[in-house]
Amino acid sequence: MNSSSTKPSHHAPTPLKAVLFASFFVSMGTGVFWNGLSFIADERYGFSEQKNFILFAVMGVVYMVGALNAGTITRIVGRWLSPRGVLLLVVLGQASLCLIPVLFSGEWTLWCAAIGVTITASLAWPLMESYLTSGRHGQDMRSAIGWFNIIWTGAVCVPLFLMAPILENHGEWAIGGLSIINLIGAIPLWWFARQPGHHDAGLSREHLSDEYPLLLRSARVLLPLSYVLMSAMTPILPYRLDEIGVDVQWKTPATAIWMVVRFFAVIVMWRLKFWHGRWGALLMAGVTMSGGFGLIVLAPNVTTMLSG
Repeated sequence: MNSSSTKPSHHAPTPLKAVLFASFFVSMGTGVFWNGLSFIADERYGFSEQKNFILFAVMGVVYMVGALNAGTITRIVGRWLSPRGVLLLVVLGQASLCLIPVLFSGEWTLWCAAIGVTITASLAWPLMESYLTSGRHGQDMRSAIGWFNIIWTGAVCVPLFLMAPILENHGEWAIGGLSIINLIGAIPLWWFARQPGHHDAGLSREHLSDEYPLLLRSARVLLPLSYVLMSAMTPILPYRLDEIGVDVQWKTPATAIWMVVRFFAVIVMWRLKFWHGRWGALLMAGVTMSGGFGLIVLAPNVTTMLSG
C-alpha cells in the first residue's frame, strides 16, 4: 500500500482519530506541568510557596511569548521542516526534557525541565489545533473541537490521580515517566499530512454570524485571564490544602476535581448547541471563574475549597 492511501493529502483535513490520539498523550504532560508541578516542587524539592509562585510566573511568561510567536517560529523553521516535522521535533524534544530530573539531581533540573517543556508546549498546541480545524467547517469543525476538548480535559486529569503514589515512592519519575508518554503521542503523527489541510475562508464565513468577531475579541481577553488565574491558583494549592488539613495522598486527587468537573462541562456543552454565538456563555464563564478563584483562595475548609 503506498503512502498516498494511508496519509491525508495537503487539501484534506487531518484524520480526527490521529489528532485525538496525539492530543491525549501529549496533554498528559500538560496536566503534570500545569497542574501537578507545584506538588512535585513542594514534596520532592522543598519549594516554598513564594518560589513555587515564581516558577509558575516564569512558565506563564515563557508560554505566552512562545504561543504568540509560534506562527513566526514555524515559518522560519519551515525553510527546513514542514509543520508536521516541527510538531514531531517539539514532541520528541519534550520527551527528552522530561528525562532531565531522572538523569541528574538538584533543583536546577526542575527549572530546566519546566521551562523547556513550557517552550515546546507553546509551539506544539497551536500546531495541533491547526491540524484539528484546518479543512473543517461548520458542524464538522464544532464536533471535532468538542471531541478535542473532551480528550484533552480528560487526559490532564489522569496524572493527578496517579501522581501521589509515584511521588511517594519514585518521585523523579513523576516527570521522567512523561518521556514514554510523549513518545507514544508522537506515533500518530505518521498519519498527519506535511501541512494542515486547506482551509476555505469563504466557506468558513457561511457558518458565522455577525456576533462572532465580537465574541472572538472577548474570548481573546477571557482566555489569557483564565490562564492568569490558573497560574496564580496552581502554585498555592499545595499550601492551601495544608492549611485546611488535607493529607498528602489526597492533595493531587483533590486538585483534579476541578478538572473532572471541567471534563463533564465540556461534554454537556458539546452535546447542547443553544449557547453557540451567545454572550451568556462568556458572561457565565467570567463570573464562575472569578468566583471560584475567590472561594479557593479564601476557603476555610475542604467543602468550600472543592465548591470553588
